[in-house]
Amino acid sequence: MSRIDNYLQSVERFKASGLVLSSNANVVLRFPAGDKQATQTTSHAQLQSMVREIAPSGSMAALEQGAVAKFVYRGANDSYDVEVRPSGANWKVIVTPAVDDDSIALGEPAALEIERTSYGSVGKTATPESKRPASMGPVST
Repeated sequence: MSRIDNYLQSVERFKASGLVLSSNANVVLRFPAGDKQATQTTSHAQLQSMVREIAPSGSMAALEQGAVAKFVYRGANDSYDVEVRPSGANWKVIVTPAVDDDSIALGEPAALEIERTSYGSVGKTATPESKRPASMGPVST
């Protein structure tokens, strides 16, 4: 069990629609009626360590270059879409329940897509094999 699973248990227990972990900031559970901050904070080092435990190697490579990384994480009970947004010495991790749990191909190589951030920089994001457009072709390993 990875450390992020403890946070995901709270998402499940409180029926939250998501989770936001930010470097040196309070943990936030997202609800349709509004976000709720917990009193617990997550240091940048803790956040990086949690992401390293669950992120595919391609996503970690993107993060090391300062690019946004997106991947699917299979938790103890459900699958989650994870987006990691690095910004200098701070990261923001946004976790939401995966939209279509049955269509996720876990353990397959991820394709890399290019994503433009709102600041105009280009970042790479990992996409699960099953969510890739057919026009991208097969993943070579």
